[in-house]
Amino acid sequence: MITVVIDFHQYIIEFIVSALNFLANKPKATLSRDDTASPAGGNVTLTCSVIPPSSGWTYFWYRGTKTSEPLTKQDAVFISSDKILVSPGGLYWCRGGRGNPVYYTKYSRSVGIDCICNFKI
Repeated sequence: MITVVIDFHQYIIEFIVSALNFLANKPKATLSRDDTASPAGGNVTLTCSVIPPSSGWTYFWYRGTKTSEPLTKQDAVFISSDKILVSPGGLYWCRGGRGNPVYYTKYSRSVGIDCICNFKI
Protein backbone atom coordinates (compact mmCIF):
# COMPACT_ATOMS: atom_id res chain seq x y z
CA MET A 1 0.00 0.00 0.00
CA ILE A 2 2.76 2.49 0.88
CA THR A 3 4.59 1.72 -2.38
CA VAL A 4 1.43 2.47 -4.39
CA VAL A 5 0.96 5.84 -2.66
CA ILE A 6 4.59 6.84 -3.25
CA ASP A 7 4.36 5.82 -6.93
CA PHE A 8 1.14 7.81 -7.32
CA HIS A 9 2.73 10.90 -5.74
CA GLN A 10 5.74 10.57 -8.04
CA TYR A 11 3.39 10.33 -11.03
CA ILE A 12 1.54 13.49 -9.93
CA ILE A 13 4.81 15.39 -9.45
CA GLU A 14 6.07 14.33 -12.90
CA PHE A 15 2.73 15.35 -14.45
CA ILE A 16 2.83 18.79 -12.80
CA VAL A 17 6.44 19.39 -13.86
CA SER A 18 5.57 18.36 -17.43
CA ALA A 19 2.53 20.66 -17.50
CA LEU A 20 4.55 23.62 -16.18
CA ASN A 21 7.26 23.06 -18.79
CA PHE A 22 4.61 22.93 -21.50
CA LEU A 23 2.99 26.19 -20.34
CA ALA A 24 6.34 27.95 -20.02
CA ASN A 25 7.12 27.06 -23.65
CA LYS A 26 3.66 27.89 -25.02
CA PRO A 27 3.90 28.98 -28.66
CA LYS A 28 3.62 32.72 -29.30
CA ALA A 29 2.08 34.54 -32.21
CA THR A 30 4.13 37.25 -33.90
CA LEU A 31 2.62 40.08 -35.93
CA SER A 32 4.35 42.01 -38.69
CA ARG A 33 3.21 44.79 -41.02
CA ASP A 34 4.13 45.47 -44.62
CA ASP A 35 4.14 49.17 -45.45
CA THR A 36 6.10 48.88 -48.68
CA ALA A 37 3.06 48.90 -50.97
CA SER A 38 0.80 51.26 -49.05
CA PRO A 39 0.67 54.96 -49.89
CA ALA A 40 0.10 57.53 -47.15
CA GLY A 41 -3.36 56.91 -45.75
CA GLY A 42 -3.65 53.60 -47.64
CA ASN A 43 -4.33 50.09 -46.41
CA VAL A 44 -1.71 48.04 -44.57
CA THR A 45 -1.07 44.28 -44.79
CA LEU A 46 -0.60 42.47 -41.48
CA THR A 47 0.85 38.96 -41.22
CA CYS A 48 0.58 36.63 -38.24
CA SER A 49 2.84 33.63 -37.63
CA VAL A 50 3.61 31.24 -34.78
CA ILE A 51 6.97 30.79 -33.07
CA PRO A 52 8.21 28.06 -33.08
CA PRO A 53 6.88 27.40 -36.61
CA SER A 54 4.54 24.44 -37.03
CA SER A 55 1.60 23.55 -39.24
CA GLY A 56 -2.14 23.50 -38.70
CA TRP A 57 -2.69 26.94 -37.18
CA THR A 58 -5.74 29.09 -37.83
CA TYR A 59 -5.26 32.76 -36.99
CA PHE A 60 -7.57 35.00 -34.98
CA TRP A 61 -7.34 38.75 -35.47
CA TYR A 62 -8.25 41.47 -32.97
CA ARG A 63 -8.60 45.25 -32.98
CA GLY A 64 -9.13 47.47 -29.95
CA THR A 65 -8.85 45.73 -26.59
CA LYS A 66 -7.76 42.17 -25.87
CA THR A 67 -11.23 41.44 -24.54
CA SER A 68 -12.74 42.18 -27.96
CA GLU A 69 -14.18 39.55 -30.28
CA PRO A 70 -12.05 38.36 -33.22
CA LEU A 71 -12.36 40.39 -36.41
CA THR A 72 -14.82 39.25 -39.07
CA LYS A 73 -14.87 39.69 -42.84
CA GLN A 74 -16.84 42.91 -42.27
CA ASP A 75 -13.93 44.35 -40.22
CA ALA A 76 -10.98 43.59 -42.50
CA VAL A 77 -10.03 42.03 -45.83
CA PHE A 78 -8.78 38.50 -45.17
CA ILE A 79 -6.15 37.70 -47.77
CA SER A 80 -5.59 34.33 -46.07
CA SER A 81 -5.91 33.02 -42.51
CA ASP A 82 -2.49 34.47 -41.62
CA LYS A 83 -2.73 37.74 -43.61
CA ILE A 84 -5.22 40.62 -43.52
CA LEU A 85 -5.52 44.04 -45.12
CA VAL A 86 -6.63 46.84 -42.79
CA SER A 87 -7.27 50.54 -43.13
CA PRO A 88 -5.34 53.05 -41.00
CA GLY A 89 -6.35 53.71 -37.43
CA GLY A 90 -6.35 51.28 -34.57
CA LEU A 91 -4.36 48.77 -32.62
CA TYR A 92 -4.20 45.18 -33.93
CA TRP A 93 -2.89 41.86 -32.67
CA CYS A 94 -3.39 38.17 -33.40
CA ARG A 95 -3.05 34.68 -32.00
CA GLY A 96 -3.05 31.19 -33.43
CA GLY A 97 -5.35 28.34 -32.57
CA ARG A 98 -5.60 24.68 -33.54
CA GLY A 99 -7.23 21.46 -32.43
CA ASN A 100 -10.61 20.62 -30.93
CA PRO A 101 -11.02 21.99 -28.33
CA VAL A 102 -8.97 24.90 -29.65
CA TYR A 103 -5.51 25.37 -28.13
CA TYR A 104 -4.47 29.04 -28.42
CA THR A 105 -1.01 30.56 -28.60
CA LYS A 106 -0.07 33.57 -26.56
CA TYR A 107 -1.24 36.87 -28.07
CA SER A 108 1.16 38.70 -30.36
CA ARG A 109 2.41 42.14 -29.49
CA SER A 110 0.09 44.84 -30.73
CA VAL A 111 0.76 46.85 -33.87
CA GLY A 112 -0.61 50.36 -34.23
CA ILE A 113 -1.78 51.50 -37.64
CA ASP A 114 -1.64 55.30 -37.68
CA CYS A 115 -3.43 57.44 -40.20
CA ILE A 116 -0.98 59.57 -42.14
CA CYS A 117 -3.31 61.69 -44.20
CA ASN A 118 -2.74 64.66 -46.49
CA PHE A 119 -5.32 67.39 -46.19
CA LYS A 120 -5.72 70.28 -48.60
CA ILE A 121 -6.85 73.57 -47.11
